[in-house]
Amino acid sequence: LTSSDWTPARAPLPWPSVVVTSGNDPQGAYDAVAALAADWGAELIDAGEAGALDAASGHGPWPEGLIRLAAFIKGIGEGRR
Repeated sequence: LTSSDWTPARAPLPWPSVVVTSGNDPQGAYDAVAALAADWGAELIDAGEAGALDAASGHGPWPEGLIRLAAFIKGIGEGRR
């Protein structure tokens, strides 16, 4: 979750945010990512046991992700966070 080059902020973000994580992502333990999302005030989306969520992992289209993105954008337009 962290590296020697980057330390994540632990304060609430001043904008709406979403964090998508996987239960078995080798880049970040689920509990650590969930705690970071909570610190940020971000919505946490559990992608299940999807491994690393990056381009190198070979994930294809994610229709549910597009639906969630549309709802997130709509919520911002309606003044919800």
